[in-house]
Parts: sequence; C-alpha cells; structure tokens
Amino acid sequence: MIDKKRLTIFFAFGLSRLIALIIFMTGSLTESPKLVPNTGITIAVVLLTVGYIWDPAIAQVLTHIVTGSGWNNLYLKPYIKKQWLYLLAG
Repeated sequence: MIDKKRLTIFFAFGLSRLIALIIFMTGSLTESPKLVPNTGITIAVVLLTVGYIWDPAIAQVLTHIVTGSGWNNLYLKPYIKKQWLYLLAG
C-alpha cells in the first residue's frame, strides 16, 4: 500500500515535471503562444517564472509539513551577519 506521505512528496516534486510538459506541449520556449502581444511575454515565460522556478522551495516546505520533520534546518532565514558577503554578491 502506498503511504500518503510518499504520495504527497511525489506529487510535490512532480509539479515541476508537469509544468515542463505543459511548456513542451504549448510550443516549447520558442513557439509558445504570446499572452501579451508585442511584449515577448509568452505562456512559457509565465510558467517558468511562476511555477517551475518556485517548485523546489514549495516542494520542500510541503514535504516538511506532511512528514512533520521540523522547521529548524530549512535555512530559509538569512543570517545577515554571517552571510553578508554572499548576499551582497547575489
């Protein structure tokens, strides 16, 4: 029997594959339909910026919620005193 936690984690990480499939089926990056004429904003650009890029972070948070593994070592809080050089470079 499939565990509910494993199934949720699978779907959380599978979301990026689904978005990639949608981008591929709508014409990839070059032939994607334009959402706003004469701007270059296509369906692929919107899906990449909204869904595909944020999916690993959403999947990690969702995994921690489902498994109940805690919030201490997610490294989502910036430590400005220790990492100021990296933050400045970014």
